[in-house]
Amino acid sequence: MRESVLKITHIASGDLWAGAEAQLLTLCKSLNSINGLHIDVILLNNGELENRLKLHNINVMVINELNYNSYQIVKRIKKQLLINRSQLVHTHRIKENILGSLAAKISGIPSVRTVHGSSEKVTSWMDFKSQILSFLNWICGQYFQKRIIAVSQELEKNLRSSYRNIKLTTIENGVDIDSLLDLANNRKELFQSNQVNIAVVGRLVPVKRIDLFIKTAKYCTTHYPKLDIKYYIFGDGPLMQELKDYSKSIDIIDKIHFEGHVTNIHKRISEMDILLITSDHEGLPMTLLESMILGTNVIAHAVGGIKKVLKNGELGTLIYNQTEKEFADAINHSIVHSHRTQELIEKAKKHIESYYSSNINASHYYRCYCEILK
Repeated sequence: MRESVLKITHIASGDLWAGAEAQLLTLCKSLNSINGLHIDVILLNNGELENRLKLHNINVMVINELNYNSYQIVKRIKKQLLINRSQLVHTHRIKENILGSLAAKISGIPSVRTVHGSSEKVTSWMDFKSQILSFLNWICGQYFQKRIIAVSQELEKNLRSSYRNIKLTTIENGVDIDSLLDLANNRKELFQSNQVNIAVVGRLVPVKRIDLFIKTAKYCTTHYPKLDIKYYIFGDGPLMQELKDYSKSIDIIDKIHFEGHVTNIHKRISEMDILLITSDHEGLPMTLLESMILGTNVIAHAVGGIKKVLKNGELGTLIYNQTEKEFADAINHSIVHSHRTQELIEKAKKHIESYYSSNINASHYYRCYCEILK
């Protein structure tokens, strides 16, 4: 007999804190508040995601991947699924998709995955391990999982070229609006001081194009010298030292603040006038939604779900050529036309409140779970 409480187990890495982890936390909090639904989480690493989940009274089990091989991890996931009495498994990212869907299949439990962004392109046959992982990820998605969920319509469209005869769907990310309202209501109006604060938020990895953010800072300094701008990079990653060295080499290091990983990122975003999203590709960035509700102007490369959220430029500035000149010109235009920018920000906040709340996001996932388990 089926239990009256629907039990879902999420499986994630938990080795870092980035957009996908922020969305998973937000989703689990909202799902766990739905009557008749219970959420458990299995992580493969200790860290910030584990701590934040526990802070919100979400049951977390860590199977540390540093201590076990893949076979042992699958066995332990299977055992934990039985302990949790899980009825459905929800995986995130490549390694967890493979190990989690295998454990679920062996346990006779259906599974789904969320794809948070486009895969990194593997350009060399020398990266044999990445090739194998990508193939196994595809096999598990194609044959072992009941549903593949994309966070944007563009991402779903791209996935359709790889996956056949499996149901794909889009569920856009959501933000915990209530937790951000105090910051949003108490922030200063844009461009109220002579100094303008501009930020980029993300892992310091190639796809995020932090180098383009640095080039934009240099371009603004050279071509718009009257603008008094400070630039902030929030995030950590393998390119940290390389990006610092590059900033020095083009003589812009004194204008750029490398803040590293910060735990109070929402407060810091609320202190910014402009957020830049310079990435080569994205799914649907949490920092986009958060910045819009916090009242920070967004200038973003027109990729992934960004175009839809910004309503093709009605709620923020879209960049199509992805050059430092286009970003810099957009920055100058936003500052010069600050009253117009402020009006746009107010519309953006209302749009996020109406369509991108965490409760709306969780309700879509809940319906998806119920459809699979009918």
